[in-house]
Amino acid sequence: MSAGNVKERLIQACSTEDGLLTIVNLDNFHLFNDIYGEDLGKKLLEVCARIIDSVTEGDDITASLGGDEFVIFCRGLKDKNELVEIHEYINEKINESLPSIVGADDNISLGV
Repeated sequence: MSAGNVKERLIQACSTEDGLLTIVNLDNFHLFNDIYGEDLGKKLLEVCARIIDSVTEGDDITASLGGDEFVIFCRGLKDKNELVEIHEYINEKINESLPSIVGADDNISLGV
């Protein structure tokens, strides 16, 4: 999920293919980092990347843009509601993963 040549791939895909493009930004990530530290922040970003990879198809374009931002181009996707479902799935899986990152005693919620 590295950014590598993602800009060129996105330009090509957006100009020649059907699909939807979205930027995924982890809400309140800087506050999370301040409270839990950079090591857990890095772990959270890794979990987020794995979740994005799990919800996208192999031919979709995904990349980390750095910090708490990711980009996804879902090839063949035409319905905005499907994109909303992807965001909801990412939110659900992030919140399911939080106890294993910060400890089961902390009751926090994050979203994208």
